[in-house]
Amino acid sequence: MAQTYQQLAQAVVDWCAARIGDPYNETPGQNIGPVSWDCQGFAHGAYASIGLTSGPGIGVIGSAAQYWNSTVKVPSGLPLRAGQQVFFQGAASPRPGHTGIVTGAFANGTYEMISALDTASGVCYSQINMDPNGAWQYYGATDPISLLVPYKPPAPKETDVIVKCTGPAAGVVNDNS
Repeated sequence: MAQTYQQLAQAVVDWCAARIGDPYNETPGQNIGPVSWDCQGFAHGAYASIGLTSGPGIGVIGSAAQYWNSTVKVPSGLPLRAGQQVFFQGAASPRPGHTGIVTGAFANGTYEMISALDTASGVCYSQINMDPNGAWQYYGATDPISLLVPYKPPAPKETDVIVKCTGPAAGVVNDNS
């Protein structure tokens, strides 16, 4: 049975949420699950959970390669949607060095994501914003789900841009109230 963009995005978010607390691990072979992850392995696992295992930017090693090889970049200035992959500048160079999966957005303009953050936090929720000069130094986003099915906003209004945030930042007023 064919699934809509919204159903696939929800499946990706549910997969990510089920891994909260998994350990972070950069060791090759141990960074792509199913028990431990680094950020790019976690993102690959999220999309593989809906059958997306290959394509432009999918299945490549490294968050920078995932971004640069993608053909489904989200244009700057557009709001993010649940299920999209976000990228942040690396500390050592002006290229993507961290990635996560958007799980929701808040009324104050920030977003929530799940990612394999670091050895101290493992897979966790993080609140992010779109400021390229902020602490996260937002780099850009891609929309891998659109490789499987085109995005079609639900009628009568585009409500799937926002999903109910469930992580630690959920106390922030969100747009799905």
